[in-house]
Amino acid sequence: MKRPLMYVDLGGAAAVAATLAMVVLLGVLPVLRLRAEHADRAVLLSNYTEQIMAVEAEIGALRERIAHTAEEIESRQLTLLPPKQLNTRIAGIIESAGAMGLDVLAIEPGELQHDEYYDRVPITLSLTGPLPQFVRYLHAMRSESSDLIVRRFEIEARAGGGIRADLLTDWLTRAD
Repeated sequence: MKRPLMYVDLGGAAAVAATLAMVVLLGVLPVLRLRAEHADRAVLLSNYTEQIMAVEAEIGALRERIAHTAEEIESRQLTLLPPKQLNTRIAGIIESAGAMGLDVLAIEPGELQHDEYYDRVPITLSLTGPLPQFVRYLHAMRSESSDLIVRRFEIEARAGGGIRADLLTDWLTRAD
């Protein structure tokens, strides 16, 4: 028996609709999903690229700071004299104090002490003179005598003006 044409058309339309649904489900939706994932990954890649560029800029700035610090350290390097030049160093201390208008009452070196990277000789120094000259002497000692460290000092006023200063210093020497 022959089916009516309407049933054939409905069956064909259903088959076409089923085929179209299969194409959409199996072909188009995965492509759309992959495009969405690709867009998400492109955003992530862009964010990571910006972060990498920021870190690289920070690294560049840090390298410049390291180079500047290394240059500064190099310019501040101090060549320490050997301990056997103690008398020369004491003569220099007396000469610089005299040049500042101070009188050296006493200067007494202590025993050589060993530290990890350098040796040091304690030097006790007693001076008299005007306070402004003593202050200038301390400033000069700090800027010009990097190998001489003032550990402690005491100042007392003297009758008739001026001061007496007692200093305990460490002269840094090369560890031999």
